[in-house]
Amino acid sequence: MLKGFSWAVTCVAVVALAPAPASAQSAADAAAACSAGSNLPEAVCACVGERAADQLNDTQRQWYIHAASGDSDAAQALLGSMSPTETIEAATFARTAPVDCVRGG
Repeated sequence: MLKGFSWAVTCVAVVALAPAPASAQSAADAAAACSAGSNLPEAVCACVGERAADQLNDTQRQWYIHAASGDSDAAQALLGSMSPTETIEAATFARTAPVDCVRGG
């Protein structure tokens, strides 16, 4: 009986310690950057974070996180690794996502 209980506790502990999926972490990082770099409400920044995880690739998302949090050197360094199209998409996202989220979208 105790052996089964011990196994169940171990399984629960392993599940509880499993890292969050990358998209969830990316969303949380983007939301934190939004909060750090603006005076937008937490719910709006959470929306922006979710959109960043869904709509931006990894490089664009990292650019947004650095740009929104005010780390312009890191953001500038990432621009060189993006195509012109990716740069435009990321800049458009940074400009429009907060407004869309404020509007409830």
